[in-house]
Amino acid sequence: GTYDTGAGSALIEYNIRRAADKYGPDRVLVTSFTRAAAAVMVEKSASDIPRMNIGTTHAIGYRQLDHTPIAETKEGLKAWNQWCSDRKVTPYSMAVEDGSDEAEEPSWDRGAQAGDGEKLLGAMNLLRARMVPREAWRQAPIPGIEAFAAEWERFKEEAGFLDFTDMLELPLRSGAPAPGRPRIIFVDEVQDCSRLQMALLRLWGSFADTIILAGDPD
Repeated sequence: GTYDTGAGSALIEYNIRRAADKYGPDRVLVTSFTRAAAAVMVEKSASDIPRMNIGTTHAIGYRQLDHTPIAETKEGLKAWNQWCSDRKVTPYSMAVEDGSDEAEEPSWDRGAQAGDGEKLLGAMNLLRARMVPREAWRQAPIPGIEAFAAEWERFKEEAGFLDFTDMLELPLRSGAPAPGRPRIIFVDEVQDCSRLQMALLRLWGSFADTIILAGDPD
């Protein structure tokens, strides 16, 4: 089902409680654009859903990846800046703190303040989030994305990192259900999901009995 966020929040919370009672709290997954929003829904539903079953789509996906170090942490970007000093990325907005699995989507858009590395990283991840084929990247408004992406991929492979978008791409590529194979999935703030996020959510939903989406119809 799909619900308007304003009208549907109470209904979602009610259904979370019903789902936890019917299937058991560990078979219910609640995800949203921010972990705080997902946690509020669960708290209001008065359901004892495990913390591991609550979070952003990125965080849930990351839990399938054996907690490989993330490139957008301070340590990861420090390593990148040493690797490619002419395209440094300032670690001002982290996807995930070092050692944490609570991923929140970072913003790389600082306009004129952003350096070349930040602009290229942000543009590359936007193309990946939109699932734009690689052969079409050369048409992007920021030149040099293909070369940057090749160097970024080589850095991740040789230094042993995954990046923020890998948290979605790799679970989608695996074709596997969400961690814990939930019977019912609740997704809030769905209007903010990217094409890549929606593709992963549809995959996870195909293994569940029900997936319920709540978002702003506008």
